[in-house]
Amino acid sequence: MSIVEFIPLNKGNQFILDNTTITTIGRTPNIGCLDNKISRNHAQLFIKSDGTVWIKPIHHNPTFYKTKTNQIVSLTKNKEYQLFNNDQFGLLPDEYFYRVSIKSKDENMETNSDQNQTINSSTIPKSPIKENEILTIENSDEEKSESISDKTHALPTLMSNNSTSTSEKKLTKEKTIIPPPVKEQTRK
Repeated sequence: MSIVEFIPLNKGNQFILDNTTITTIGRTPNIGCLDNKISRNHAQLFIKSDGTVWIKPIHHNPTFYKTKTNQIVSLTKNKEYQLFNNDQFGLLPDEYFYRVSIKSKDENMETNSDQNQTINSSTIPKSPIKENEILTIENSDEEKSESISDKTHALPTLMSNNSTSTSEKKLTKEKTIIPPPVKEQTRK
């Protein structure tokens, strides 16, 4: 029996896959994914009876796979994909990527003795759904978004602390003269 770990490459927490159930991953504090672009039920991870590791995207927000040539591809919703040792998948196109580590129990005991942040998948919500489907991969365009939270705006002079008080300003009153309406003459 092997131990399957998912090691974060940029953001997220390391976790171990429980081989008896389907583990649903997504936006949860357990695996360190708190971005609102990630669904709470984003993808399922599971080990089949033959010991192979699989991922199944279950939300319309895609799950991503990094190929051996470092291309990012979008995985098709509700399709199962086999994962191998050192494969990488992500919950966003450029963040929350995990490396798959499949080790024998003896090998894992030696390398994991100094890692404290490993999370057992039994603490992650489970899904009772398990289906076999054909493997397909679809290409995806990367999307970039701008953040305006870092931008600052200057206050108008009237609102800033450095503006002069109203007592120092010259107040002027203008009169607006409105001409009387013109009566139209009618012809007989």
